[in-house]
Amino acid sequence: MTKIDDELFKRLVLINQYKILSHVDPDDSDTWERAAEQVRDHVPIDDLPSVDWLMEASRNPFTETDRNLVYDILQVYENLQLAEDEKKVTVAEPAKFAGFDGNHETKHMAYVRSLISDQGKWTYLRVSGKDFNSHCPMIETYTRMVEAWQALGEPHDLTAAQYQAIVDARVHPSRRS
Repeated sequence: MTKIDDELFKRLVLINQYKILSHVDPDDSDTWERAAEQVRDHVPIDDLPSVDWLMEASRNPFTETDRNLVYDILQVYENLQLAEDEKKVTVAEPAKFAGFDGNHETKHMAYVRSLISDQGKWTYLRVSGKDFNSHCPMIETYTRMVEAWQALGEPHDLTAAQYQAIVDARVHPSRRS
């Protein structure tokens, strides 16, 4: 009886997965067929389609802390927008959730995209763009806003002063006048 070593077994499974993808994703079937051929030709795993983001996800997983931060951020924006809608504040520019930076905050962007677009949560939030890519780092800004909200006792029904405190937290302390 011939024993299949782990590397060969992994490649066989990967070939099978790419073949399945070629049928599930007919628009990119050529890409997935080529990927299966690359696996058969022993192209290094790192050079195969979609492996780079899987490797990154295993090195830098989305944690419970990350999830809780995203939930808090969305809750803060919900509260800000509710205060605006209920006319508790008068603003020149309404609060819109900008998303996360696609280059540096990818796992957060993917998660919020899944929450809103796939799972249908927070669909009522006003957002800056449908792709949830802010095109600039936002976690630091959002963290300041969440911390300000938490310091106020995590209110859901914001007063004008609470609203302003959270909005003011968007500005980095070194740039405040």
